[in-house]
Amino acid sequence: MKCLNALFTCVFTLVFAGAGLAQDYDGETNASTTETAAVDDSNDSDEVDVTAGATKGTGISLLFGIEAGGAWSVADNGDKESDKKGSHYSGKAVLSLFSDKSVLDIGAGWFDNRIYGDAVDSEGENPDQSRIKTQAGYLEFAGRYRMGEHFELGPVAQMGFGIDSTFSPFPDEPDTPNVFAGVQFIYAYRNQDTLDSRISLSYLTDVTIKARQMHFLTLGFAIGLPLVRPDV
Repeated sequence: MKCLNALFTCVFTLVFAGAGLAQDYDGETNASTTETAAVDDSNDSDEVDVTAGATKGTGISLLFGIEAGGAWSVADNGDKESDKKGSHYSGKAVLSLFSDKSVLDIGAGWFDNRIYGDAVDSEGENPDQSRIKTQAGYLEFAGRYRMGEHFELGPVAQMGFGIDSTFSPFPDEPDTPNVFAGVQFIYAYRNQDTLDSRISLSYLTDVTIKARQMHFLTLGFAIGLPLVRPDV
């Protein structure tokens, strides 16, 4: 069931942003065609580029960012494991495609997660390792709706991979790529001539790990370069 949830999450995230970008592209192309026809009717000698509106309102930026916050796990395997909490840090690079109404992010990064448990069994001993350090790479996909010039909200999904992305205290637990999904709120500032920057608040939880439920709440900052600017 968690695998189906992971697949649905990734597809929904991409479709959410892709639909917004496609709608903007279609509307801008139609507007450009209408404008071109009007100009041709008024003056046949004027030359108008009918493809000029194809990229109007659409831009691309490359951003580099960091995120920091808290992490906690809720065990789902009885007395074998205790609940834990700790810190979560990450760095990433993101290619961001944006239009007037929506944003699509595709990125990759590396995270460092450290969680601690202090539960003890009836004999006064910790039933699992009390400290777990997890470092892994991840791919990120995010789609957001733009609420005005600066505010954005939408789903986000990450796929963790590497030595271990299960956050397990047991070395014999199978390690496979895992998917995390959640929601992201962003305040973005896009400068037409210099740099782009954003502040983000993100919540994610896993949809594939069976033995425990992981949760992450992070605050992030990113800055980057505009590669393609929309027509103004």
